[in-house]
Amino acid sequence: MLVPRSSCFFATAALSAVLVGCSIGFAQTLITDKAATGLGMGQNVYGRLMLAVGFSAFAGYFASNSRVKYIFLLGPVLGTIGTLLSTSRGAMLAVPALILILFPFMFFYTQRATRLMILGAVTGAVLLSTLIVSNSLEVRALTAFAVLLELISDGSFTLHGGQRWHMLIAASEAFIDSPLFGHGWANIGKALLVYAPDLSYENPRLLYAHNDIANHIVAFGALGVLVLGSIYVAPILAIIETTQRNAAALYLGLISSVSLVIFGLTDSIIGFDVTTVYYCFVLVIIRSIVLDNAS
Repeated sequence: MLVPRSSCFFATAALSAVLVGCSIGFAQTLITDKAATGLGMGQNVYGRLMLAVGFSAFAGYFASNSRVKYIFLLGPVLGTIGTLLSTSRGAMLAVPALILILFPFMFFYTQRATRLMILGAVTGAVLLSTLIVSNSLEVRALTAFAVLLELISDGSFTLHGGQRWHMLIAASEAFIDSPLFGHGWANIGKALLVYAPDLSYENPRLLYAHNDIANHIVAFGALGVLVLGSIYVAPILAIIETTQRNAAALYLGLISSVSLVIFGLTDSIIGFDVTTVYYCFVLVIIRSIVLDNAS
């Protein structure tokens, strides 16, 4: 396996960033006894960004053949801690999926004797941090799974979940009304209010479905689904053409795509916050890793 310079540099920068971000989140929580919001980002954006940056930092694990590579395991741990500090339920939903991606990569490129030790250390660190945070802050992020169980058990949502569910139903009806080209991005709010007038939003132009897929089918119809799908698979397509075996590029591609899809299930992500910018940046890094290998 080739060891590209791009993945090592990127992973080191990502690990440094998530360490700083986690420190800021802890300070905010201890001082204000409220959810961490980062520097002017808000709790949801902070939680998503910490998770995306933290898990992508693990790409450095494949960029070193020395024991130093194990330090990059801190990335996912710190990212999860940051999400807990933010109390963001939408971001927390992505944690199990990202872990399911991380562990196979880690086990495949790790000697058998150290796999159990690493698994225990990572799991223990996450559980310990959860206990520490929960003692000083109501961990709202963990209620995301309770909301999902509620939907599965009786098909209902409560509180904010109910509002989001009404938005999704309204979006599906607006899509049926104009399935090919949609209603236009500026008219998403107006289209939703036609089928969900109880939302009673003061400015319809500022109303969105809090779901990327719903936003795109209302705005652009079937064409929007194709466009959004191409955005989701872009990191994977970026590495298909290479014949070189590169774990860092494949890992970053899967982490980026899956996280963006899950983040977009509970909020408007594409074109709205810094998570989109980071997604585009990681796509450039993936291409750089592939080109490093080719050269």
